[in-house]
Amino acid sequence: MADHGRASEADAGPAPELPRPSPSPVSALFAGLQAAQTSRTDFFVQRPRGKDGTPGGDESSSSSRSPEGERLLPSKKLPSAKLVDAKSMTASEVIDTLAPSGFGGFGRLSPEGILLDMHLLMRDASVTLDVFKGSLLVIMVASNVIITMSSIHLRSHSFGSLLICNTAASQCFVGFLMSFGFSCYGQYLKEWPDPVKELGNLRLRVTRAIVFPVLGAWLCNFAWCFLCLKNDFTKEYLIDVFTFAKVFGSGPDFLCSFSFDLAVVYALWRPIMHLLEKAREVKYNTGLGYISRLSPEHRRDLLALTITLSPLLFTLAAVPECTFNKRWIQWFLVCDKRDVDTPSLPALPHLTDFGIGILAAACWNRLLADLRPVGNGGPSGGSSLLPLQAVRKWGLAMLGTSLLLLVLFLPLGQVWLYTDLSVVQMPTPFGQLVRGFSNGPSMLWLLATLWPVATWAGIIVVLVTLRGTPLGCLLHLPLSCLEHLGANVLYYLVVTDLFLAGMFRGLTHADPNPLNLTACLGCTTLMFVAARFLHFICKASRK
Repeated sequence: MADHGRASEADAGPAPELPRPSPSPVSALFAGLQAAQTSRTDFFVQRPRGKDGTPGGDESSSSSRSPEGERLLPSKKLPSAKLVDAKSMTASEVIDTLAPSGFGGFGRLSPEGILLDMHLLMRDASVTLDVFKGSLLVIMVASNVIITMSSIHLRSHSFGSLLICNTAASQCFVGFLMSFGFSCYGQYLKEWPDPVKELGNLRLRVTRAIVFPVLGAWLCNFAWCFLCLKNDFTKEYLIDVFTFAKVFGSGPDFLCSFSFDLAVVYALWRPIMHLLEKAREVKYNTGLGYISRLSPEHRRDLLALTITLSPLLFTLAAVPECTFNKRWIQWFLVCDKRDVDTPSLPALPHLTDFGIGILAAACWNRLLADLRPVGNGGPSGGSSLLPLQAVRKWGLAMLGTSLLLLVLFLPLGQVWLYTDLSVVQMPTPFGQLVRGFSNGPSMLWLLATLWPVATWAGIIVVLVTLRGTPLGCLLHLPLSCLEHLGANVLYYLVVTDLFLAGMFRGLTHADPNPLNLTACLGCTTLMFVAARFLHFICKASRK
């Protein structure tokens, strides 16, 4: 199903019954579908659209698009039909009447499982990821405007301001890293151990994904140093700006974390995969007691989870001093004593969030591997069925994970509604709750922020699903705007940070005209409108 030739071969299949092929994720059908879903575009680059304006068009202006013949069918070619009861019809008749609606073309629960449309499932997953990133972007920019343009007392006197800032502090950085890891798995990592078709092209895309955030961080550091703080334009300050010896504003360390995490994981990916393959060998685990009695797949999954959570160990001990010649340590590790112009979000502890995004992408691949083609695939070639056994397995897994994350969230949830989490440093019965800066982040903070991010992602899935209902007319415009923001997230992160650097007035003296919450939200809207206009001008340029 990776190209039109394969689709036509699938349509020609004579078997009307429900086949049960091997669930191997490296099968030709699944590999083609995954390439169409995950390798279309880089995390920071807008997804190409068809002539009708829907995602997944045939034309693409991105250099990171899928190889030829591995793209999704345009949404306008996906037919709609009326659903009927699968009990009274053959599998081929069910296919001919399957109507995509809701998330992934969710049809209905048949006696064998849930009927889905593979094409719509993958398209809606891509839209959901962009809407999720776009919503985080809006929350983060609104929070930054409140912090920089309002009085220091606004968050303590306005519950709305506190709610926005706490949502941004607990979800934005973690959510961006997770979604970045989710995207990177499909674009740069998933092909192992299969040979890469174009290794040079893959390395070029990885390099671009690493370099672009660094370039954006340079622009933000330059703007905050010279435009906002009005420092002298000297050689010493230029060196400090472009070597990140000094960090001005909150944008540089935020952006550089993406590059650092991808570079580390990409460099270690092959050794990690070799280690996971060794976990399948019984003789390798004979001395591990209960673990040795697990199935090879479960041992491999347990080791993968352990590797993902291992960066939490960096939070257990803080470097005593990260000043003067040791100030670079704050880029990577938790520090006790630090200079004010050093990063506030060290990268290595947050590598856990990036890894969790990779795990989520791997689970998504397994879910797609559990889908079974129905008949000949129907008119769209993507009609599939998720067996009831797989529905129960994934439902229980999601329920158990949600309950575990909810328990981890409880220490943070007790103070979430009345404590400013942007600079939180407080003891709890379960340990220190520290977001960043000195002695941060703490392990408790990293674990407690997973449930809010997962909950928000679930809300986005529901909203995208509701597009196929009568509420779709109300949700179309806001979801389209958020999808655009998420598809161009690096551009809007940099441009809005440049706007804030030029507008900030309250560092050396009290702001004579601080904004209230309504004015801050209006300022946020105007910033996005201006940034969208600049994007339109750049897109409309002739050369």
